[in-house]
Amino acid sequence: MKKIKLYDHENCEDKVWYGQDLLVSRNVQDNAELPKLVDCRQYGLILLTDGEAEYKINLKKIVLQPPMLWIATPHTVWEYCHGPHSSTVKGSLIVVSECLAKKLQIISNHVLRIAIRKNPFFKLSEEEKQTFLSYLDLTYRLAHLPQSTSNDRLVYGILQSFFLYFLHLFEQREMKVISPKKQSRSDFISKEFIRLTQIHASKQHTISFYASQLHISEKYLSNIVKRVTQKPPREWIDEILLQEAIYMLYDENMTIQQISDALHFSSSSLFGVFFKRKTGISPMKYRHTLS
Repeated sequence: MKKIKLYDHENCEDKVWYGQDLLVSRNVQDNAELPKLVDCRQYGLILLTDGEAEYKINLKKIVLQPPMLWIATPHTVWEYCHGPHSSTVKGSLIVVSECLAKKLQIISNHVLRIAIRKNPFFKLSEEEKQTFLSYLDLTYRLAHLPQSTSNDRLVYGILQSFFLYFLHLFEQREMKVISPKKQSRSDFISKEFIRLTQIHASKQHTISFYASQLHISEKYLSNIVKRVTQKPPREWIDEILLQEAIYMLYDENMTIQQISDALHFSSSSLFGVFFKRKTGISPMKYRHTLS
């Protein structure tokens, strides 16, 4: 599988850079790679306006259909699939470097970042689509200004407003939290467990850790999570570990030992056993399939 960065996408037409940290394109089209975000170190808002595309997003297959907005975040694996639904796709995008995103405090909330990574796409109404395109067009025009301190304030101000509009849409649809008074204790525990795994799974692999965080027994946690989610806690933890491992394998500068250490396995051999059990091949063989 070909490794590309969104910044280097050759099929971005009608594009403009503002410095080294902002890219805007009003016309992106491809029949295979819009956008394949591997080794992603930036945030991207992408609007699909025409065509269909089938992808694996963090190992989960989805068919993207217009008008659909999705956000690419650092540490997300996107893989194009040659499925029956795939066709030439067209869209627009705006890309912000991770450095600039931090400077402007774009998506600064950790829980929100996790939620976006889990559900990075949603359908738009025609009115929402036109609003998004209006923001993008304004950002595109301002990005032609020569970079200066005064122009930075103007461009980055619009950029922050752009992302605030996206977050407003996202929170309306994806961040609606049912009041604890209206949900059962089992539902509450299951949601809290999933939230905690998204934060800690790369470092904490044991069910006992999450049980202690929730002040309940390991057995009680296991029974509730399996009953409510139809999946045992071990699978939730392993799924996140596998996603992190696959993302790190795209980084050719990281050795298998370094990946094992980053994911807090006691040895690289145990990491290899885990990875092969989940994928059927060793980490090194999987890396070779990426070249």
